[in-house]
Amino acid sequence: MTVESTTPSITDWRIYKCKGTVYLITCEPEKKSYVGITRRPAKHRFQGHRKGAEKGQGDHLSLQEALRTYGDD
Repeated sequence: MTVESTTPSITDWRIYKCKGTVYLITCEPEKKSYVGITRRPAKHRFQGHRKGAEKGQGDHLSLQEALRTYGDD
């Protein structure tokens, strides 16, 4: 019996195209930035960050905590 894997090896990652968006969120008062990547529209992903903040997710150094402290303006 032989088993073939369709999972690419770590060196093959460059041949697969990622149809995602890289985004940067900067918290001016704290002079900190958050870099993320998503395959969804960035607007939808940011809504997910907001919902996480509303639910109390994230630790004291997280983007969610910055959203709770400073808002999303």
